[in-house]
Amino acid sequence: MKNKISNLNKALAVLLYDQYDCPEVDCETYEETFVEYIVHALIEKNEDICPFKNYSSECICKTSTEKCNEGLKIDCGREAEGVWKEFIGIKEEKYERRD
Repeated sequence: MKNKISNLNKALAVLLYDQYDCPEVDCETYEETFVEYIVHALIEKNEDICPFKNYSSECICKTSTEKCNEGLKIDCGREAEGVWKEFIGIKEEKYERRD
């Protein structure tokens, strides 16, 4: 029996296909894959801008340092992917696959 495809999955697939070069994404894509594409799309759009600084949320960053007060760039030594996942609230654990 095939899983019901949510409207959110359909919308995400079309958005990623239209706005970014993600031809292999479709409405049956696993959640983990959607998250990876979305994080990479955010990095592509924002380059090295720290989301915590850009949205005045430095106080909720777990690795905020004194130098984080200067400018908007990610300057804490972390990879942009990890910063964006923390900002979104995504834990670094594997997602359940829906087969």
